[in-house]
Order: sequence, then structure tokens, then C-alpha cells
Amino acid sequence: MSAPGAVPVSGPRITTVRLSSIERPNLRLDAKHYQEEFVLARNRIARCGYPHAPLGGVATAFVPGRMKLVTTPGSAAGAPYLRAHDAFEARPHSRRYASRARTENYNKYLLKEGMLLTPSSGRNLGPMAYVGRKLSEFAMTDILRIVPQDKDTGFYLLAYLLTPTCQALIRRGRTGTTVDHLSPEDVLQIPVVQLQDKTKKKFIDAICTAEKKLDNARLRLDELEQELHRLAGLKLPPPKGKYLADAGARGFNVSSRELTLRLDAAYYEPNVRSAVAAVKRAGAQRLDEVAELRLLGRYKRYYVPKGFGRPILSGRHLVQLRQVNLQFISNRSFRSPKDFILRHGWCVFTCDGRAEEQLGGPAYVHRGWDGWSGVRRGQPSRSFGLQTRTRPHAPGRRP
Repeated sequence: MSAPGAVPVSGPRITTVRLSSIERPNLRLDAKHYQEEFVLARNRIARCGYPHAPLGGVATAFVPGRMKLVTTPGSAAGAPYLRAHDAFEARPHSRRYASRARTENYNKYLLKEGMLLTPSSGRNLGPMAYVGRKLSEFAMTDILRIVPQDKDTGFYLLAYLLTPTCQALIRRGRTGTTVDHLSPEDVLQIPVVQLQDKTKKKFIDAICTAEKKLDNARLRLDELEQELHRLAGLKLPPPKGKYLADAGARGFNVSSRELTLRLDAAYYEPNVRSAVAAVKRAGAQRLDEVAELRLLGRYKRYYVPKGFGRPILSGRHLVQLRQVNLQFISNRSFRSPKDFILRHGWCVFTCDGRAEEQLGGPAYVHRGWDGWSGVRRGQPSRSFGLQTRTRPHAPGRRP
């Protein structure tokens, strides 16, 4: 049979596979395991000229089972719980906690420093997260943990597994029909290229430095958040509003004098009103007095390969450390492409989506995002861009 390659120019993607390439001991016969990009990735490693051995020789991997989550009063009862995609956020946080007393084998759900994390199921397999001091505060369930034999090995594996070749090999091991799954056994079979010690040390040192800076930055931002609230006279957590009952439906009453033209209940939610009152007592200034607000509207989607368009951020991308499944969009998607371009120094946040997700979560447009587009339609679909300005607020304006 012919070498791997797509036969037709259009229509169904048909690939021929040599009988000798059907690997043992798994003897995988599902077609997606032999897609062209996966076979070519394997061939690149085989022909690279360096020795390579399975990842299982330098690390272990496991996925802890499901656990029963309970809502606890605070961190004193257990570690905060993260969902799988939350591990890739720049500043992960949670309002739910794993109960130490009511969870069997509680310690196996806790993240440990030095682990590498990657999703074990879902649409996006392959993203990697390194567990530093910040992530080690959390508990997780269905995410695959890679435990290297030592720290240096972990930093090398992180750099190696983030390469396009290894990302293809990770996706190659997926199983499942409706939802893709990744097993520890598949990951442990990924071949790891062993570079010369000097070259290897160069990558280890660079990744170690980068991850330590990122980890310290996360912790420093947490400290600054506390300090900012303290200096502004605001309490953390924000004051809670009064409800009609502690249990059951979250009912509340509103005086007719407090009603505006807004008739949706969420606008008058007690926790929101308490937060607004606290900000007013601190002497807050209106946002439109210090920044120009730009709403990025809707548009047609013409996605293109990398190099043929601008990177475009979705709502979830705004809070991620490394953007998962980043896409690129053609300028013909917009009537005025420049209106959708983000600039260094702006603040952006999503304005559509679920209240319990990234709705309203702010992000700073750093130099790496300068010139990118935002925000990709989907969930959420739009974003506000805030461009700061230095003009004084107009006299007589109410804060």
C-alpha cells in the first residue's frame, strides 16, 4: 500500500496505511489513530537521529476517579475544587470545596507541585499545565496527572509535550466515539526524544525560570488584590446580602423606591446590591470617567489557517495562561477589521455568557496580544474593550 497521504483533493479524507505501521501491542484499528498528521508526527521522531524511549520510563500517570462534591463553608473544610478547564486559567479560583471529612482517599485528589496536567476527556486534548505553588492549593478529579521522576525531568517534559509534534501524538491516543478520552497508558507510550545533556539543560533552565516567574506572578496578584481592597476600605470576601431564607429558593424583597426601568431579578440580587453599596461607601468613580468603553460587535466567521489571518480570542481565552484551541480569522469577516483589533494596555472582559462562568472576568491586553482580534463568537460571544484615558472627570458628575 502507498505511504500515508490524503488521496482526494476534496471530499472525504481518505488515507492509506501500511500494514507494518499498525503498532503493537495495542493493535489499534480505529481510523482516526492513523490520520496523516499523527503518522507524520511519529515518523518525525523515528527519523530525528536522537535516541527516544516511552514517557513511562521517566514518569507515571493516573486519573483519579470521580468524587462526591459538597459545598462547604470555606477552605477550612477542604481544598478548593477546580474543573478540568479551570487548570489552564492564569488565575484559577473556585467557590466550591472538596470536603476532607466526607471524601474517601481525599489526598489523591490534591494537586502536588511538579505534576503536569492535561485533560483526560473532551474536545480539546493536549493542553498542558504545570503545577506550581498556586495550583497546588486545589483539588481536581477527571484530569490526567503526569508525575515525573524529578523536577528537571518535569520541566523537560513540559517543554517537549507542548511541541506541535507531541501535541499530535497526545491526540493520536484518544479513544471514544461521542466524547474523546485519553488514558494514562496511551500517554505513557509517547516516545520522548533524549537530547544531548547540554542542550537538554538549556531547555530545562529556561522552562524552570519561566514557570517560577509565572507562579510568583500569580501569587503576587493575589497579594495585590488583598492589598487593594484593604486600602480602598473594601472587605474580602464582599459583604453578603439579605435573603428571605438561608435554605431553599433564594428569595428576596425589594422596596418600590429602589426599582428602576430594569425589571430582571438579577439586577436587584442582594449580593450585588451589597457590593454596589460597599463600592459607593469607598468613594468610587464611574468607569466611563476614566476609560473609553468599546463594544466589539458580532460578525461573520471566516476561520483560516495560521499565517493567513489574525489570532482571535474567545471569552474563555481571556482568562487562560496559554490559549487552548486558538483560531485565526480573516479580515473579510468584518466590515471594519480595525474595530476588532486589541491594543496593548487595554482591559477587556466578556459581556455575554453564563454568570457563573467568565462573564465580566477582566483581562489585561499584554504585548503578546497586541494586534490580535477579539472576541470570537461562541460562548461568550462578545467583549467590552476598555481604553484608559487621563482626562479628568467632568465636574458635577455623580460617582
